[in-house]
Amino acid sequence: MCEEKYRELLEENRLLKEKLKLFEQQLQTQAKRIDQLETEQIKLLNELRKYKNENTPSSAIPYYEKENTSHRHKTSGQKEGHTGMSRKTPDKIDRIEHLTLNVSPCCNKPVRKMRAKPKTRVVTHLLPPKIENVKYLKDRCICSGCGAEVQPEVPNTLPNARFDISFMIFLSVLSTGMNLPFGKMRELLRFLWGVDVSEATISNTLAKLGGFLGVEYEKLKDDIRKEAARYDDETGWRILGKGSWLWVFIGEKTAFYTIEFSRGRKVVKKILGKKPVGTDITDGLQSYGRLESNKQKCWAHLLRRFRQAVFFPFKNEKEKRDFRRLRNSLRLMFKRAKDEKIKSGVSVKLREKYEKKLAVVLSKKYEGKNTEKILTTVKNQRDELFTFLEFDKVDPTNNRAEQALKAPIVKRKISYQNRSLCHAKNYVMQLSIQKTAELREQNYADVLQNIIQQQLSAGKL
Repeated sequence: MCEEKYRELLEENRLLKEKLKLFEQQLQTQAKRIDQLETEQIKLLNELRKYKNENTPSSAIPYYEKENTSHRHKTSGQKEGHTGMSRKTPDKIDRIEHLTLNVSPCCNKPVRKMRAKPKTRVVTHLLPPKIENVKYLKDRCICSGCGAEVQPEVPNTLPNARFDISFMIFLSVLSTGMNLPFGKMRELLRFLWGVDVSEATISNTLAKLGGFLGVEYEKLKDDIRKEAARYDDETGWRILGKGSWLWVFIGEKTAFYTIEFSRGRKVVKKILGKKPVGTDITDGLQSYGRLESNKQKCWAHLLRRFRQAVFFPFKNEKEKRDFRRLRNSLRLMFKRAKDEKIKSGVSVKLREKYEKKLAVVLSKKYEGKNTEKILTTVKNQRDELFTFLEFDKVDPTNNRAEQALKAPIVKRKISYQNRSLCHAKNYVMQLSIQKTAELREQNYADVLQNIIQQQLSAGKL
């Protein structure tokens, strides 16, 4: 009996060993598969990083992409102290029309007029626009000095032009100010005035406009160099399919755009000069690093890296805690620095105070590759993160530059950029003047009219 029991136990033990061996093989297979998946994940994240990283502007992120974060509920309605906006009654009344009733609209019976002041209601009517075809009869005269035949100039029109200057300005407003492609501009002209023009006419008219804007464009380059604070950024552009870059340098009252085939520091030196005055607010692009002006690195680009997916898997909980600790320390320091600037104003001591606090944060030990990558960036930019605490008109982010690139990015998606270097140059000249007029609270059409008249009076056609 004992011998049979012993044999049963041996057989059971053998079966258990076989099952254990099978489980070990399965675990080894799963461990290899996990290693393969982690390797593939790192490769995919590195590939994704080429297209979406901490330097990706907010304008390049699709509007339909939602963050997987929970937001606190905000109170609906206008904020406290917000001034309401409503349409005012026009000061000028073009005509008065008296309306009366003979039959009631509800019962279809005669009505009796009340001895009361009539109610008033002002309605704005949009009248159809009109065009005017003018035939000018120009007297032919002989100059008494040289004997040459001379004729009077047609007012508000370029030589040999089929349309007047207002047509040219209107096309620039549609193309640059409203980002309409040439096809839509044709449809609008046909719809409003019944005028049928070709896309070639529109293109040639805008090209002629570029001949008047060169002097003003160079003035804007000089003005942007004198700005106390400049917000610099760039985005991809194409000229006849070839890769290039659209640069923007925007200050408080001046905006300057240019399209270059390079993204390097030579472009920055070309636009801003060797020693520009003021402060340049930029992202982490190294092309701005050689500037000898004061520099402020963008906090939004830095903190954005903590919101993105982790590029290296955390090995343990300590790495996760260190990553969050660094993130919370930088966020809190940034928030307190902004609040203290508003409360006490700018000063060199305030900047030095927070640079010392940053040094304390960086002196602590952190584990994990994700934390090390961000730490490297912070250490490289540590002397340029709190410049905004020393200068009043300097913001801690370059959001102004990213906002200034939104309109060209929309244009890029609609019109497929430019098909020649000449048209690219014309576009950035119009864009620079249009954005500058917006910053200076001027009417873009009036600004173009003044520029053209000045050039015509100076004899520059």
